[in-house]
Amino acid sequence: MGTCARRLGPDDWQTWRDVRLAEAPRAFASSLAKEQGYDEAARRDWLHPDRGMKAVAFADSTAVSLGA
Repeated sequence: MGTCARRLGPDDWQTWRDVRLAEAPRAFASSLAKEQGYDEAARRDWLHPDRGMKAVAFADSTAVSLGA
């Protein structure tokens, strides 16, 4: 139990989506509607290691915040 951060990869696209939608639009120069419009392929592409590091903070086993 506790808090930790974990680096994400393309297979974590659903976690990335869920946390990003929960934080949008206040955390990004975006809108909730725009964020909802991205598909699985786009999200997997963003999480590719060549596109930089993306991480999510977890409190216990719940994803609570992201970093990029």
